[in-house]
Amino acid sequence: QHSSPPCRGSSGVRQIDAVAEMAPRSLLIGSLALLSSLHGATAGEPKRGLGCTAIAIDGAAAEDGAAFAGMNADCAQCDPRVAFVPPKEHPEGARRQMYIFSGEAPRFVGYDRGRFYEPKEGESLSQSHGSIPEVRSTFGYWEGVLPLMNEKGLALGESSCAARLMNYPPGQAPKTGDPRTGKNATEGLVDLANLMQIALERCETARCGVKTMGALADEYGFFPMVGEWSPGQEADGKMAFDDGGEAVTLADRSGEAWIFHVVGGVPGVAKSVWAAMRLPKGHAGFVANNFVLRDVPEVETDDWLFSPKLREAARVAGIWNGREPFDFARIFAPDTVTFSSPVGNAPIPLYASLRQWRLVGIAAPEAFASMPLPVDPLELPSTVRVEKKMRPKDAFAFLSDLYQGTEFDMTQGILAGPFGNPFRLEGGPKLGQIPRGISIPRTSYSVIGQSRPEEEAVMWFAVDTPATSVYVPFYPAVGGTHAPAYSTGTLLDFTRKSAFWAFDFVANWASMANWRHAAEHFVMPLRSQLQDEIQQEMHEAEARAKVDGPQVLAEWQGKTQQRVVG
Repeated sequence: QHSSPPCRGSSGVRQIDAVAEMAPRSLLIGSLALLSSLHGATAGEPKRGLGCTAIAIDGAAAEDGAAFAGMNADCAQCDPRVAFVPPKEHPEGARRQMYIFSGEAPRFVGYDRGRFYEPKEGESLSQSHGSIPEVRSTFGYWEGVLPLMNEKGLALGESSCAARLMNYPPGQAPKTGDPRTGKNATEGLVDLANLMQIALERCETARCGVKTMGALADEYGFFPMVGEWSPGQEADGKMAFDDGGEAVTLADRSGEAWIFHVVGGVPGVAKSVWAAMRLPKGHAGFVANNFVLRDVPEVETDDWLFSPKLREAARVAGIWNGREPFDFARIFAPDTVTFSSPVGNAPIPLYASLRQWRLVGIAAPEAFASMPLPVDPLELPSTVRVEKKMRPKDAFAFLSDLYQGTEFDMTQGILAGPFGNPFRLEGGPKLGQIPRGISIPRTSYSVIGQSRPEEEAVMWFAVDTPATSVYVPFYPAVGGTHAPAYSTGTLLDFTRKSAFWAFDFVANWASMANWRHAAEHFVMPLRSQLQDEIQQEMHEAEARAKVDGPQVLAEWQGKTQQRVVG
């Protein structure tokens, strides 16, 4: 598919693109629609398929003291490209505009967020729906569908969660009232993308990020991404909102990692409510589309921050009696074991519990690997102590996992077919509960922020599904220099210059032909080789950068990214 130089240190192992070279150009172009339907590049679907997996890891769990935060962006129609939003100085009295960001391309069109977002032919400028006071200076940061990591090393991940309280965008609250209560529906000003963007624009630490997002939710009200949430029904017939709440993971260079939850508000009490917990030392936490924070203390501590109206809002909303322990996940989210979304569909509790059970088992195999899979994800701990000091490749393994070695191994069984294909459509009641994977066909990209205390922070980015992709380094501190391939190519714009299309084609071709043979003999050996080469070269580049300046890292990361793509 691409003309590629040989890999450094290669001993007969082909470049990633060599798999694509087996296909003539005419076959390649003619097969794209079929391949897309198999592997998730489904641009014609009427509704985005969403449901991300997020991780947070405290610095005491890592060999170098780095904290980690990241996610798999699992979205069938989302824009896989990355963009750098540059740092800016703002005049006194400036206003920070609020926009509704789309998951699809173009995510945003305007002039104040870097050249990537400037209007192209046929594109209309995004319209602001409100504003808040701006600060005098803002940090630069990388973002994809959602913000990823800033120049100060603050890293984010995200996973949407079902909620009993939800706000609507300005002017879009139902005139008939809130479908759960029948009373006035609440509106917010700040959506998920804005919430995370402002945290990266204004904060160096995870604690600051939590406080900033919480303050915005308190003052202006939070609402979920437009087009993401859907109505559902609890066992008692009451309405709740699938993907109506959000969880954000955060990590910084001090080694701290946090998990933040936010939902809608209650009229006359609070515009939104939220809570956040700092991970215990040496622990990892995982969010798989289900809230994980449990007993919230009565007053804030060094380890817990939350909305001042948290308990009052829950009491007035009728979801807490004021006497029982204040269990955030049980109070603000529907019971996933019985929750039906869309209404009338069978509940799918294993959608969350399987991923969380697997990730907990990888982090702490002696304590949890033999634990039976629970139906209710809340039977699993919010965080676990990591049993072995982690390196970046161990963080990659969390989000690249295919349940190997368990009864849910995606490469085994009748659904994997004769060639062990791990990628399949997610099923519901007509086909039974097909296991929901971690690295799946509709993953647009995977990202892991490694917030190192001594060296420069690194954002590791793997486009397309991470099981067959390669995590390449981005140093946010050196600005927006990178291989153009990672900002090229949308689901409606196939190009051989795109990193997304290169990796998506490889995963599709391996799935369509003989997964076991392609993975064992070509894709996985080369993937492992490239990751090892990057780690080795990284130490050399960082040593040279200490002598010759940060431009060394900018040049090296761009060349490395391009070499991986071909």
